[in-house]
Amino acid sequence: SPILSAVEEKKIKVAADTGACAHCIGPDDLPDGMPVEQCPQRNFCGPDGKAIQHFGEAKMRLQQPNGGHVSVTSQVLGVSRALHSVSMICDKKQDMLFTQDMGYVVPKGVFDEVLSRCRHIAEYPREGGLWVSEMTVKIPQPPGDQTAAPFAGRGRDQ
Repeated sequence: SPILSAVEEKKIKVAADTGACAHCIGPDDLPDGMPVEQCPQRNFCGPDGKAIQHFGEAKMRLQQPNGGHVSVTSQVLGVSRALHSVSMICDKKQDMLFTQDMGYVVPKGVFDEVLSRCRHIAEYPREGGLWVSEMTVKIPQPPGDQTAAPFAGRGRDQ
């Protein structure tokens, strides 16, 4: 019987994306029977500028590896990977911190505490759903010149 083979849950991988304007998931990543509600058609596009098919939105409860749960509403789109929008996470009065190995969603204000205790290297103010910084491109310093600090940290003489 088809009902006996229905999948009520499905494991997926979700990428945190600073460029995504909404949480999204592909229809194939949803468990069988997950309701997809019709909503006003939005014009989503991929990084190449081409339109992405929009099927509606789905409210879901996601279980994390540590057993905790988060509730999200994702746009069901013709995408190859589920994405969580960092800007939407931050708009829910949460912060997102990234290290070389992990991304963390933390309560708003945690990052302010960290910044009060250390010097930061670069800033990317938020403009809409993206974090962008206006920078000036310069010709690199000659080899051996130690006056410019590398992006990864302070220069040797500082």
